[in-house]
Amino acid sequence: MASVKTLIKSFEKFMRKCRFKGKKIKNSDVSILCNCCIGGLMYHDVNHRFLSPTINLFFSHHCFIDFVNNLEQYSDAELADTGKFDEGDGGRFAPIGVLKKTGLPDIEIHFLHYSSFEEAAKKWHERYERINREKIFLVIEAKAEHEHQLIDEYAALPYPKIIFTDLPDDREKSVMHMKVYDKNQSITQFVGSLGKRGYDEYDFVKNIFNRKYSGEQL
Repeated sequence: MASVKTLIKSFEKFMRKCRFKGKKIKNSDVSILCNCCIGGLMYHDVNHRFLSPTINLFFSHHCFIDFVNNLEQYSDAELADTGKFDEGDGGRFAPIGVLKKTGLPDIEIHFLHYSSFEEAAKKWHERYERINREKIFLVIEAKAEHEHQLIDEYAALPYPKIIFTDLPDDREKSVMHMKVYDKNQSITQFVGSLGKRGYDEYDFVKNIFNRKYSGEQL
């Protein structure tokens, strides 16, 4: 018999699916570049293909900024296996890779939801080729101390963006204080019983998938 926890999780996923069923999506070809796992969940919500390599992973410190600022140059970079894993109470759980190209900073990537580096590298290269350079949107989480120090650099990145933070001040329209952080909850977790996730404070369908991108004809 399924546990109560399993049943609740199944119900939340069902309600999540219902929440977005029938939503009108104007742009199904947006590439969400994200410094954490939120972008992949947003693609799942609207049932669209991953048009980004930044799925099920997170970047170390300044690496996301370096990556975005040199997006084209890193397209043919070597993704090297460090042989290292993140570790937690359950043991090793995420292979760590480094994107390397002569003349550019090394980019450390933690492949959070992959069982092996080989699987992560395969998906990284496949999805990198799918990036739509005409419709890129950045989704950034900045709630760790080192990320707070990078907010101004995040805000200066050359694409439309949203920066989710636990800081009390919204410095500009691309920076948003998230109430879910005030409750010590993860932005990706389910909140309530109707399939709502923490990041739903931000209308991502409107602001990412239904926005007008530069040069786009309505």
